[in-house]
Amino acid sequence: MNVESKGNNARESVASSSSTTGLPEFHISVLRDLASADSSVREAAVETMVTELQEMQKAHDRLENKDLVEGGLKLEAQKDDGLDNCASSLRYAVRRLIRGVSSSREFARQGFALGLAALVATIPSIKVDSLLKLIVNLLEVSSSMKGQEVRDCLLGRLFAYGALAQSDRLTKEWFFYKETLHIKEFMSALISLAAKKRYLQEPAVSIILEFVEKLPAEALLDHILEAPGIPQWFQEAIDVGNPDALLLALKIREKTSIDSTSFSKLLPNPFSPSKLFSADYLSSIDNCLKESTFGQPRLHSLWPVLVNILLPDTILQAEDAASVSNSLKKHKKGRKSSSSEEEIAKNVQCFCEVVIGGSLLLSSHDRKHLALDILLLLLPRLPSSFISIVLSYKLVQCLIDILSTKDSWLYKIAQHLLKELVDWVRNDDVRRVAVIVAFQKHSNGKFDCITKTKTVKD
Repeated sequence: MNVESKGNNARESVASSSSTTGLPEFHISVLRDLASADSSVREAAVETMVTELQEMQKAHDRLENKDLVEGGLKLEAQKDDGLDNCASSLRYAVRRLIRGVSSSREFARQGFALGLAALVATIPSIKVDSLLKLIVNLLEVSSSMKGQEVRDCLLGRLFAYGALAQSDRLTKEWFFYKETLHIKEFMSALISLAAKKRYLQEPAVSIILEFVEKLPAEALLDHILEAPGIPQWFQEAIDVGNPDALLLALKIREKTSIDSTSFSKLLPNPFSPSKLFSADYLSSIDNCLKESTFGQPRLHSLWPVLVNILLPDTILQAEDAASVSNSLKKHKKGRKSSSSEEEIAKNVQCFCEVVIGGSLLLSSHDRKHLALDILLLLLPRLPSSFISIVLSYKLVQCLIDILSTKDSWLYKIAQHLLKELVDWVRNDDVRRVAVIVAFQKHSNGKFDCITKTKTVKD
């Protein structure tokens, strides 16, 4: 979609009309720099654009007969866009920016989204409800569009919604006017967009999560969980295998500490780590976990959140059972959770048996890859006493199967894992012994021989 060609014939007329009416000038050519490969050029263009349009809007607000003076500046802005209180050049710029985020030119989306966010944040005359309607109207997907055109429009909407979230207009609106309906409308629009294509789901939720971090718990309960489409989205998540719905539910639950019925069966109720990592619950969300491989080789954002709950901060620096116990006793009074070392170990064992050994390692190459990635994620938090739980028979056998054939699809992934393990145990005798024992126990003492490596020897 070539947005740069739209409105070219009007550029000179805008500048000249502005000068003849005595209004400040807006140099439309600055919009071209928003697609520059140089980030400093894009940022300078945004600064220039916002400054010029701010001055134009201030001058527009002072005019007594706006329609008469600005009659020659209407351009596209003469259309019914809901931005009636905005100067014509500002209206034109907003439309151009929305179209620009749908451009497939290499840096257009980043630049135009940055410009839109800055403009919406700076000029209050741009109304949120009008902007939400414009995003849909200007980036509407029609039946005549082909694959790439559809993709450009949908990605354009995603970037436009992201720009609105980054502008902080919705956040400020809630703090000044708690009864605002715009947050619910924004949330519904994002969830509706996420449902259109699988590749839109995770980035749409990442926009929501960024938004969630800026709002208090009260706003999350009233304006996000109650937004049209959200309860149904949570309700369907387990059946369709939606890891992004699970991620959003976990993050909202983390911030509010409230067991909402809006989460449906997606989260245990009442919530606790032991219930989250129980065999029954983990089996129920199996589809959600397995479908998180969509974005490989990048690890889905859900997994760091789950691992943080599975291995809490209290054992981050624990290297053996004794230090784990001391750490837990030291922090017991200040912790909301009553989890003991035994409870955490039970959670880890259940997680490894149900998710790693009972699901991912028995599935496709992508899911075996995910299992190895999760192990890498666990390592920095893993106490030595838990090594035997994580390096189970099924996991070691999986590594042996992969490493015994150099042509294996996951060969390099498994090699990388072994390298990380060797580095992890290098300066710790307790860890080293635990890893060696696990490898040798589950390979009849032949791990190096079968895998043709020197892992145990090194």
